[in-house]
Amino acid sequence: MKTAAIETSATPTGSTRLAARYPEGYLNFEKASDGKFRASPDYPSIFYKGDGRALWIGQHAATQADGSRLMLDIVAKGIGRTPLAQQGPHHSDGIMTVHEAIKAMALSSANGANGIESTVDLAVLEVPRVNAEGHTVMAGISVRAGVQTRLAHLIYHAPNPENFRKMAEYLIRRQYQTPNNQFLTSADALRFVRDFSAMTGRNAARFEDKRFYHGSLTNDNVSSHGGALDYGTSAYLQGYHRSLRYLNFGKGIPGGAKLEHQTELMEGYVEKLVEMFAKVFPEAGFQDHGARHSEMIGIFRSEFSLESSNLWLRRLGLNAEQITKLTP
Repeated sequence: MKTAAIETSATPTGSTRLAARYPEGYLNFEKASDGKFRASPDYPSIFYKGDGRALWIGQHAATQADGSRLMLDIVAKGIGRTPLAQQGPHHSDGIMTVHEAIKAMALSSANGANGIESTVDLAVLEVPRVNAEGHTVMAGISVRAGVQTRLAHLIYHAPNPENFRKMAEYLIRRQYQTPNNQFLTSADALRFVRDFSAMTGRNAARFEDKRFYHGSLTNDNVSSHGGALDYGTSAYLQGYHRSLRYLNFGKGIPGGAKLEHQTELMEGYVEKLVEMFAKVFPEAGFQDHGARHSEMIGIFRSEFSLESSNLWLRRLGLNAEQITKLTP
């Protein structure tokens, strides 16, 4: 294995170090004459490749309530310009404002209290940085923990089935702590997509119940675990303002995305995952795209409905045991 200083959606965090986890050549990056790494021309450039201002600094195996372990990435965001930082007006200097960092930490705390699946901000550091205009300003660095592997990483590799399968198998092994020498079965692939569908459905219900507006729910802001990431455009609203527009408009939605389309967008990511797995995991029955599509959308909608009902019943004062007794 070789390390490479890269930041792109092809890496699990948009990190400058995480490429060390992958076999040489797998990420399909080329080193240019200026010494920087850039994506190979085989892949379309339309997919998000991150802000170019984050660094993956490690991971932590967290033990969950059921005894299983979940791998959490530790990331520092706002570290400055990295080799593939964006060009133009947005984040080209790699800076994160103190306001943005503090807002993200406050939302992280609120999300945890409200049961919304998201990353957790551990600390905010205030440091001097030179901005794009050449001025020294006080900027923030946000230290975060959570699942930082994203749907965008799979979308990036979708044009190359061999690389997509490697990326998918990496995510499956990581999520379920499957040893590298253990053969993955069709059941593992199905479990991954089913769990993604279920978590996305539950999170969509929590978004609606808590009047939570993400604002930029793009494929690079959806984790491979089914949660959501990056809350710079997010807010908790005092009411359900269905016509409130998104920062990023929804593709294929007439007039662009509004708050009322948020659940529809999340369901669309389940459809996208099924579509990609159908091309690469035929042994899991994904070649019957219609049946698998219906199954996964059914899981999403079922979990959405169940979680929505549970949240309303809790608001009425019922506890978990009482709610269970109501379930047929």
